[in-house]
Amino acid sequence: MSILLENKVCIITGAAQGIGRQIAKQFAADGAIVYACDRQEFTTDNEHIHPVVMDITDATSVKANLMQIFKTEGRIDCLVNNAGIVYNRKIGMIMREETERMFLVNVTVHKSTPFKITKVTIHILSTKQKKKGSHQGDRWLSASHGNPTPAWVSRWPPSLRDPYFYGL
Repeated sequence: MSILLENKVCIITGAAQGIGRQIAKQFAADGAIVYACDRQEFTTDNEHIHPVVMDITDATSVKANLMQIFKTEGRIDCLVNNAGIVYNRKIGMIMREETERMFLVNVTVHKSTPFKITKVTIHILSTKQKKKGSHQGDRWLSASHGNPTPAWVSRWPPSLRDPYFYGL
């Protein structure tokens, strides 16, 4: 179990399957309270993973869900923007509507929606949590504005501190 994630409230988008599902499982195994968000309804037998139906293309839904999570938990500690769409077929077999949906979610929305999700989360962390005496927002803000500080990185698991992990 990782001390870094123990009892942390984590939001993961695109968590019904694939990489997002694995991230949710690993975070839960490391002791996090996981809110696994996806546009499709799904279930899990893990008591630390809470499925949330949320379409990242709907800004109103995103804000309402994030605020509900904050109301329930009293804080948000981590956000993983992972949502995306892929159709595993030959290019000629993918319908135009599917191509447009992939472009909307993977390109157009990803230019703005993760930013919006991050912005709402930062707002929650920097205003609402500070009122409760938490300084989590300060650390999260410093990590979201470029390179994290050495003190911040020192608390990451060794695999994330390894520069080869990032291909540098």
